[in-house]
Amino acid sequence: MFGLPPNLFGHKVSYLWRFPNQSFDQNELVTINSNGKSCTAVQFNYVGRHAARFPTSYDFNYFEEFRNKILAHSDGSQFPFLKTWQDYPPKDSGHIEDLGRVEMHHLGDMYGNGLFDLFQGKISPSTIKLAGMTKKRTRTSASEFYKGFTKRVTGSSLSDITPIINDPVIGFFKNCPQYDVGVRNNITNLMQLHLFQNGSLFQGVLKKCNKQTWDEHNTQYW
Repeated sequence: MFGLPPNLFGHKVSYLWRFPNQSFDQNELVTINSNGKSCTAVQFNYVGRHAARFPTSYDFNYFEEFRNKILAHSDGSQFPFLKTWQDYPPKDSGHIEDLGRVEMHHLGDMYGNGLFDLFQGKISPSTIKLAGMTKKRTRTSASEFYKGFTKRVTGSSLSDITPIINDPVIGFFKNCPQYDVGVRNNITNLMQLHLFQNGSLFQGVLKKCNKQTWDEHNTQYW
């Protein structure tokens, strides 16, 4: 499905503000035909990342560093609010925001429509399993996806299933030595990133940002 146009699956969510009128026709995903072959769905497995969220605590630290950098290189007259602004992380730091809930509803609705006949209007805890990680935003995303999905399939937005916590499977990369060796600590996987960061386009943006903040030589914040 990742190759189906338009490619709505290469992101955390469907980003409906970019594709507001795009969805799946009813039962479009039940049978897929490609290169003279066909495949009919008999089961639905969805693995996704959390939806749009509030900044986390380390994001707020970056905001504070950037604020201090601006104040250190100006009298603050252009942005007077920076002198009194107190940057405290909210209690729902890193959690799903309202936009994220809308995103997951939309994504659930899309799949529910594309696979409509597969479920024949029947959804229950015996046929659907939801899981997330210890981080609350992953389980909330699963629940919101389920609400949009069941609304499309059954006509009612359901919340009768509570996502279980399954870190070993969903967060396998945090507990997998081979992931650390083959991906996280494998420098060859970062070659394209380093080429981009040292390329003329990225370096040009970096210079403009540093010039705008009155410090062309200090790049520690970028």
